[in-house]
Amino acid sequence: MLSNDVELGLVAYPVKNPKLEIVALRKEPLVLVCHPPTPVREAGQGVAAGSQWTELCWLRAKHPHTPGIGPDFKTHGVGARYEIEFDNVDTVKRAVEIGTGVSIVPEATILPEVAKRTLVTVPIADGDFFRPTAAIYKRKKILTPAMKQLLTVLKEPA
Repeated sequence: MLSNDVELGLVAYPVKNPKLEIVALRKEPLVLVCHPPTPVREAGQGVAAGSQWTELCWLRAKHPHTPGIGPDFKTHGVGARYEIEFDNVDTVKRAVEIGTGVSIVPEATILPEVAKRTLVTVPIADGDFFRPTAAIYKRKKILTPAMKQLLTVLKEPA
């Protein structure tokens, strides 16, 4: 971005930088997903404060999704006795599909698996969990009319 290779970037969990403009776009809902036979899902219960899981599949600590997920859940007392880290959301989804554990992922990333019933979502009873997304571009960059229109389209409706 800063080397002029890209005109506009889309990021999760934007980080302030004096050389970049950040345009908040939307807050994507995060959901807890599990393999369909997971007992909490069968009982129709939500995840509540103090919940403990045997295995929780996460993205690696330096992944853009992780900064918001870990602290939010720890604040609400949700934790795991054993955590497994992966490099990308697809690997996390595959691990959950085979019953390795549960995970928290952006809702939009698991729509195909939910439709095929290889994953199910579990309500989170104690709060709204989301990841902020934004567009970023160099502060002194003049956006083309097309890029300005794209930003308008990408922003969440009021």
